[in-house]
Amino acid sequence: MEDLIKIPILSFYDLAGVATPMMLGILALAGLVLDSWIGKKKPSWIGGFSLAGMILILAFQLLLHIGRANLSGDLGAGFGGLIFFDLFGIYFNYLFLAAAILVTAMSISHLEGKDYNRGEYYLLILIATAGMSLMAGARDLIMVFIGLETMSIPIYALAASDQSNPKSNEAGLKYLLLGGFASAILLYGIALLYGAAGATDFLTLSNELARLKMPDLRFFFMIVGIALVVIGFGFKVAAVPFHMWVPDVYEGAPTPITAYMAAGVKAAGFAVLIRAFLYAFAGEWLQTYQIIWILAALTMTVGNLLALVQNNLKRMLAYSSIAHAGYLLVGMTTLVSSNTTQEAFSPTYAMMYYLLVYSFMNLGAFAVIVVLGRERRGGEMIADYSDLSRKRPFLAVLMAVFMFSLAGVPPLGGFFGKFYLFLGAVHSRLYWLVLIAVLNSVIAAFYYLRVVYVMYMQKEREEVIQPGIETGVLINTVLILSAAMVVLLGLVPNQFLDIIFMTFRKFV
Repeated sequence: MEDLIKIPILSFYDLAGVATPMMLGILALAGLVLDSWIGKKKPSWIGGFSLAGMILILAFQLLLHIGRANLSGDLGAGFGGLIFFDLFGIYFNYLFLAAAILVTAMSISHLEGKDYNRGEYYLLILIATAGMSLMAGARDLIMVFIGLETMSIPIYALAASDQSNPKSNEAGLKYLLLGGFASAILLYGIALLYGAAGATDFLTLSNELARLKMPDLRFFFMIVGIALVVIGFGFKVAAVPFHMWVPDVYEGAPTPITAYMAAGVKAAGFAVLIRAFLYAFAGEWLQTYQIIWILAALTMTVGNLLALVQNNLKRMLAYSSIAHAGYLLVGMTTLVSSNTTQEAFSPTYAMMYYLLVYSFMNLGAFAVIVVLGRERRGGEMIADYSDLSRKRPFLAVLMAVFMFSLAGVPPLGGFFGKFYLFLGAVHSRLYWLVLIAVLNSVIAAFYYLRVVYVMYMQKEREEVIQPGIETGVLINTVLILSAAMVVLLGLVPNQFLDIIFMTFRKFV
């Protein structure tokens, strides 16, 4: 009888693997209690409470990082082997928490005086961030799915949070319906992989799938299963042809939530794809190499061509995010074309660096839109930026920094992000894909530099009255910090790459 009853003993490091999502969940519950007391009268207090809590969690994350860096071995096999506790997951937790902190700060400024300024808005950001953290640390497809739904459901609600705006309602509904289809496709792919390998954890999947050969029927289950998993996450990272939701959702959602989707959701999707191909599908890279190559080429080209004709800045940045997903897929193509796992780490470094740069570029650009919206200047249409260099010279400089970096102009972070991705592809002899990527970067420069041209060269069609008060401290902090990171990531890229290299020093 004693042999049948085995109660798992959880060590500190097993719990450390879920420390970040667990603390975010506790913070959300505490915020819910606080919201019941003061939420209706002081919703911004809930935002401040969430902001302070996430900063403390970020500090605790640093302590976990220091503790994990001094350890070796497979310490992340807690909860039945569902969670990794490694430096890779910790790196992405930094990224998710930083994005959530900046988006919350941005939201406090954006929601001031709006009728949908409610406490639950901030609590949903906490829950979505917890889901992202679970995805980055998952070592089992079931945990991946749990994390995905924990992230997605709050974002569906956040996209539709501006109930007085028909576009926001449309954004939430479209994201919910298409996201539900994508989740179903992903779940079906997981089911097929379980049928082929008899397991859903990454290490067992890798071992079992490597044994399958034609004409074994399970081999076809495996191929279709991997394809469906890629399609499911292709939706989340906005890869063509699974990108249809992006422009309408980005335009209709509140601007800080659009920034959150562009930075956090995309990073979470690629974190899972990297994990899956380094572990679960490690023996099947050659089977998926051409598929990801085609996805990368299509995603870059379609995103950039459609961005060229946009007059709405949020829609332009939406198609831009599709194009940047294509650049990241160049890194994924390099990964799956590698001969060994060690060789695959190099494109992984490049993608991690690119996601860091891309997050700050986007958060900064959307923060500028928030500022102009607060000043009743608009901000969503490119024409709203006419003569901004005269009216708000500092704001125009910051927006120019973000646009130049997105375009890949040296010496800013966006240039080195693309450089490292393309360099890895050249080393893997993906010459045609690199050529397509470089040509797409040239196309993209046109619509990014168009915004700079409008700010500095185009006069206003009508005089806009300057606001009597300055922009809030929080939104200014977001702008300055984002611009500083974009510049620093370009001026000293090696220092940041060294930090990323350390995440694989004891990669388990």
